[in-house]
Amino acid sequence: MTDTRDPRMLPGLSAGRIAGLVRRVGLVTTLIFIGVLFTFQSLNEPDTGQLLLLALLLIAISILLQSVVVALASARERQEAAAGYVTVNRKRQELVQLHPVTGVVIRQAGEDYLTELEYLELRKTRRR
Repeated sequence: MTDTRDPRMLPGLSAGRIAGLVRRVGLVTTLIFIGVLFTFQSLNEPDTGQLLLLALLLIAISILLQSVVVALASARERQEAAAGYVTVNRKRQELVQLHPVTGVVIRQAGEDYLTELEYLELRKTRRR
């Protein structure tokens, strides 16, 4: 017999919330990279060594931060799956999907995945 009770969310940030951080960190990394490219194109000075070093350092820090956040999200997804649920859209259809902030069931196990639009709307409407 299948257990039909809704699982309780683990304490701490959900994988769904961490996935949102991954997107934000990726955006920041991209903006830093674009900013660096524009800065170097606009410079006419031959001695840009220090600026280049700073730019490379910023890019390396951004990539490292992105890697750490992705690893955290992946670990959290495994913990949630072990607890019987997911908070990231379009993963593990056999598990219940909980809202990444409130923990309310937004898709029962085995049901069709939510569309991206449905998922984004639910995230907007059910924020604490």
